[in-house]
Amino acid sequence: MLRSMTAFGRGQAAGESEDFLVEIHSVNSRRLEIVVNMPGELTEFDPLLRKIIGGALWRGRVTVFVSCQPAYDRGQPFRVQTDMARQLKRAYDQLKESLGYEGEADFSLIASRHDLVVPGNPLLDAQSRWAALKAASENALSQLIAMKRAEGDNLRPVFEEGLNELERIVLSIEQLVPAAVQKHSDRLRERILEASPGLGDNEERILREVAIVADKLDTSEEVARLKSHIQQFRAFMDDVEPSGRRMDFLIQEMNREINTIGAKADDLEISRLVVRGKTEIEKLREQGHNIE
Repeated sequence: MLRSMTAFGRGQAAGESEDFLVEIHSVNSRRLEIVVNMPGELTEFDPLLRKIIGGALWRGRVTVFVSCQPAYDRGQPFRVQTDMARQLKRAYDQLKESLGYEGEADFSLIASRHDLVVPGNPLLDAQSRWAALKAASENALSQLIAMKRAEGDNLRPVFEEGLNELERIVLSIEQLVPAAVQKHSDRLRERILEASPGLGDNEERILREVAIVADKLDTSEEVARLKSHIQQFRAFMDDVEPSGRRMDFLIQEMNREINTIGAKADDLEISRLVVRGKTEIEKLREQGHNIE
């Protein structure tokens, strides 16, 4: 499965007397990082929210924004701090009396306090609040995952094109290797005879030395592993679970094999193909950084 790490989702849900809004942003990261921003009054739900998100996502830096607003059409949108108001009135009356002013404290003076009338219900049920917050979070996650999949589908042709090109390069290398090894062996044999003409009568020894060098130049194992990695990469794209981490590992292994082929190659055409192969692998690496 291809799921991009870059996505956005928004979800809303209505509680008994509040409306919840959850927004989730996800960007690239090697591991799963969850950052939650929510009002202090909802902090008790932070672990539950992280558990939901962590169970749905594999990696990426995920930022969650939670907001909660009183619903003025239901519940108790405001509450009055009556005890505070009474204490304020007594305090103002005492102040007036101590200063020699007559009459009681002006109501407008007390009502001007912004903390006397506050939003929300003082006895909101935690379970019902979490149910609404959870619903908003799941709606946001659904949107986020849908966008991840859509972006992953857009990247699929890019991966397939890169894998097809890399496969063509590997097949070309595979076809050139036998002739390149033989050419190098023949050249090495000629040099041995030039340097030590007396060895001409010891053909078996010459062949043994040439075979040792030819074996070191043989890249059939690296080519076979590269072909296997390409097929495995294709399988990862159709896996049920996100495979970004495994793709990263395979790309590292591909790069290791192509570098080994380049180090062993004693042929100009193979060297050129190796450079092209490394370019395609680097393209896969860049795109793989976007996959969850």
